[in-house]
Amino acid sequence: MQKYDAVEIGKRLVQVRGIRTRIGVAKETGIPVTTLQGIENGKRVPSPDNMIILANYYGTSVQHLFFDKW
Repeated sequence: MQKYDAVEIGKRLVQVRGIRTRIGVAKETGIPVTTLQGIENGKRVPSPDNMIILANYYGTSVQHLFFDKW
């Protein structure tokens, strides 16, 4: 089983979000902005459903976005 590093996941999501606003991403994905904020701040680990939503939104795989070494 792969281990989650919430802080690293948060950093990755901020990086791929780029110039998009957190509010905009929340609206476009349907993920509450408070949930997205917690994930990006490394205080929450995304649910499997949210991992899929975010990977699809950013045009990448769940494996690459959340588990591969960058």
